[in-house]
Amino acid sequence: MKKASRLPKPKQPTEEIINLQRSISDRISVVLVEPKYQGNIGAVARLMQNFGLSRLIILNPPHLGDEAYIRAVHAGRILDDYTPISDLNEVRNYANYLVGTSSVPTSNFRKFTRIPMDPEALWSSLLPSGKKVAIIFGREDDGLRSTEIEACDFFTYIPASSEYPSYNLSHAVAILLYKMYEKIGFYPGVETVPATEENMDLIMGRLDSILRKTNYMTHKARNSSVMLRRILSRAHLTDTEFYKLMGILKSIDLSLPEKQEEDE
Repeated sequence: MKKASRLPKPKQPTEEIINLQRSISDRISVVLVEPKYQGNIGAVARLMQNFGLSRLIILNPPHLGDEAYIRAVHAGRILDDYTPISDLNEVRNYANYLVGTSSVPTSNFRKFTRIPMDPEALWSSLLPSGKKVAIIFGREDDGLRSTEIEACDFFTYIPASSEYPSYNLSHAVAILLYKMYEKIGFYPGVETVPATEENMDLIMGRLDSILRKTNYMTHKARNSSVMLRRILSRAHLTDTEFYKLMGILKSIDLSLPEKQEEDE
């Protein structure tokens, strides 16, 4: 039996994905509205670098000192180059579309400005457009005001427990940027080789041997074998996983003494 490579090979990104990766730094901006805490600003800068972004815009920024740079870790350049603004309308100089965020959505069409778009649907709509986008995050204590949300072209919301629906600023940024990252296809995944039917038979042979050697009840062995096979089938084992599991089962099987047949 020919063994496949034990290490899965990373998938190669398509040319389309590579082009999207190169374009988002110029296309996507993160806007913080009157943030209070340096630590949050530094954490947001670090997240932006994680996701390949560089343009940070801050409305009425506080002084940035050591705490912000410590939290930014290796993303200090983003803090050095951030863009300060005094009016939210200035964001239009950097983006075609403004996306407001809030923990207070509604399904009431009379308050349509707060009817949210799912983050996945949002990125599905915006990324193929090729337009520049600014994601606007509100104040740590009371978020974006209604007039600020009304100034946005899109409104999105991250679902959370009704008991405590408000996310930490940097956590909200992380979730929305991850959804963007996921939609672009940054995650390369791996090329996996599924275990063959022959390999599944080998695993079942080992399991049947273990059941027999451990004096598992004979009248239950058949049904148990069927159940185990179905569990393994649902797991969709890869070739690599097969070899690892087979090694464990073989070690257990060989460590067990053969069952002695009782004399008639």
